[in-house]
Amino acid sequence: MLTIKSKTTRFVWTINGYLFLVLLLSALWQLLTDIDFTGFNSAEHERGLIVGNAADVVRNLDISVQHLEYDRPTHIANSPYYYSSVYVMDKDMPESVKDAISSAGDISRALIGAQINVLFFKEDRSEVHKLLEHNGYIHKIGTPPNRSDGFLQNYLIYHISLRDTNGDSRINQDDAMAYYLSDLSGKVLRQITPDSLQLSDYWFSSDYSEIYFEELIEDSLESIDGYQLQKRKLYYYNVESEQFGGFNALQDVFAEIEAEYSGGD
Repeated sequence: MLTIKSKTTRFVWTINGYLFLVLLLSALWQLLTDIDFTGFNSAEHERGLIVGNAADVVRNLDISVQHLEYDRPTHIANSPYYYSSVYVMDKDMPESVKDAISSAGDISRALIGAQINVLFFKEDRSEVHKLLEHNGYIHKIGTPPNRSDGFLQNYLIYHISLRDTNGDSRINQDDAMAYYLSDLSGKVLRQITPDSLQLSDYWFSSDYSEIYFEELIEDSLESIDGYQLQKRKLYYYNVESEQFGGFNALQDVFAEIEAEYSGGD
């Protein structure tokens, strides 16, 4: 009898164990499906200046759907000038974005807003002006490094979009962008790369006299394990001569290597 009772007990406990495991997995699945992960996806919240038809509707209804503010001024190294970025933020943001902001605490404005202009002023407050005549979208601002050897990078570089080129009633990173330069005071703004090129990054020559840019062209037909292969093209801009062009000699030598590898002449 003791053996039979022991087998029965083990069977009952085994069944209970399986039922508990099923209930635990079910509860865990329900918990995971209830969690909203969209707050961690920045694509859920389209940042950028509202323009076009959307802006017309807002003006006609006499309402304000975006909040503007400027950031704490930052000193431009080796100069008497400061700059302060102007940000625009949607007042009615998705709840997932609001929750992410609340949980992050003191979050950078750049993560929830779009940089649409820049204010410049001189150290003695004798002059104040804005960078752009008409607001746009400023993806990056490159300022001089703070060096102790007296070397001075005498320009600022920007990555800017000024128009809603895709027609979504916003100016943001989804629109065509070009690179611009200004002097350290934020004046004499000039475009240095064409709108037709979507350049992904830039870096400087050792003496800052030239700026190099790269264009990554994705090949829609070739991939490795789902990763779309890319072709890289380099360009340069000479600050003194104001000349922009492709680094053709480098491309030609690479083409020779590519031809040899593929068995071409």
